[in-house]
Amino acid sequence: MRSIKLSLLTNFISQIWGALIGFLFIPVYVRILGIESYGIIGFFATLQAWFVLLDLGLTPALGREMSRFLGGVYSAQGIRNLLRSLELLCLTIALIILSSIFIASNYFGYQWFKPGQLEAQTIQHCLIIIAALVALRYVEGFYRAALIGLQLQVWCNLWNIFLAALRNIGVIGVLLWISPSLEAYFLWHTLVSILAVALYIYKLDKELPHAPQRAQFSIAAIKGIWKFAGGMVAINFIAMMLTQLDKLLLSKLLDLNIYGYYILAATLAGICYMVVGPITSGFFPFMVEKSTRNEEATLVRYYHQGSQLVSSFTTPAALILFFFAEPAIYMWSGNMELATHAAPILSVLVIGSYLNGLMWMPYQFQLANGVTRIILVGNLIATAIFVPGIYFLLPLFGVIGIAWLWALINIGFVLTIIPVMHKQFLKEQMWKWYFQDNLLPFISGLIVVAIAYQIKPVSIDDRVLWFIYLVGTGLLAFLGTTLSANLLRKYIIGFLKSYSHKWVKN
Repeated sequence: MRSIKLSLLTNFISQIWGALIGFLFIPVYVRILGIESYGIIGFFATLQAWFVLLDLGLTPALGREMSRFLGGVYSAQGIRNLLRSLELLCLTIALIILSSIFIASNYFGYQWFKPGQLEAQTIQHCLIIIAALVALRYVEGFYRAALIGLQLQVWCNLWNIFLAALRNIGVIGVLLWISPSLEAYFLWHTLVSILAVALYIYKLDKELPHAPQRAQFSIAAIKGIWKFAGGMVAINFIAMMLTQLDKLLLSKLLDLNIYGYYILAATLAGICYMVVGPITSGFFPFMVEKSTRNEEATLVRYYHQGSQLVSSFTTPAALILFFFAEPAIYMWSGNMELATHAAPILSVLVIGSYLNGLMWMPYQFQLANGVTRIILVGNLIATAIFVPGIYFLLPLFGVIGIAWLWALINIGFVLTIIPVMHKQFLKEQMWKWYFQDNLLPFISGLIVVAIAYQIKPVSIDDRVLWFIYLVGTGLLAFLGTTLSANLLRKYIIGFLKSYSHKWVKN
């Protein structure tokens, strides 16, 4: 079942299902637990992202090496030894994560946050549970990366659909029928992660071929990937500074309820990533394999196909959230106070998230070729602007200033990193990326959404009407972006011709 089309399809289904089921129940969490508790849930996601730094680049390196194993680089013994070596390091890192958060739970619970109604003791208790949950999520991601590297996305995606339902629907049952508490929320997620880790370990052991000897720790195996892994560590560190530092600092600087609104807006802006993720992760192992085999023509085709898919899917979502932030939040949550406070933040944050999403395919292309330097230097420069900018802009403009800074930084990425990358790798492909892959789909989507904005309903009270209106606008915009992308248009026309010929024969 190692098919790029099937992998992309199941990636979409899995990611869209996970996004829908996650976003659908956020208003329920807010209603049962309160906006302050949702701020703690958002802080958990921030902690999880920050502790990726302790990964030392092992997870992306493992995924890449599993794909190279399919390309013939490793023997059965070699890949088993590499896995065992990285497993031991992974478990060590997981213990460091658990103990670090556990030790810091008292400080964060009683001194870091500025709660209103939420008790400091409750926050501390939650952080103790979060310590175990973050460690488990890290181990879960480690084994999932290995399976994806083996091009088992279809299997992973089917199980991800089940696990997402178990996490998000199951926790509602726990909150309604067992305990409507933040501690119960995190305990349930911890139990589901234990199940996921056991499942992934079983599948990975079953899929890898048996080795002549028992797998053992190998310094040589680790040295073989250390350069790539080291580059990933630096990239992850700088990336965390760019994407998560605002959330970490604002959790200290803002009242917990305002922080909750910011986290909610950032979560909704992340809808762009929900679409980008399945596309780039679907293409990545295939690009690694083609890069290993030096099949340049196929590699370039994958690059443009992936870029056009990213642009066609993310543009409608980003434009709708930019133009219709307040009615979209109200339609989704039914909470006018939530919509009023979060909409201004969302309409700006989504600009940066959209542009950042466009960079993911070029980013994956570089990683597939084992290069990390360009991304590292770009992120380093951006961080040097972003970190002091937070302290300078927050007193002057509030959280809106931080959102605009994030947008401007990503505009800079698109205008500077792309030319540098294409000069090194794809000298004749840069304008195709700018014009065919991104600009034409954006213009088509902008025309549709701008017209819809001019004729929009006057009132935002009718949630059903707005659902129909925004979904209809999104579908029309998606039709425009897809038909404007030359490779996607060619594929659709070819598919329709093939289908019509079969229908005529029948």
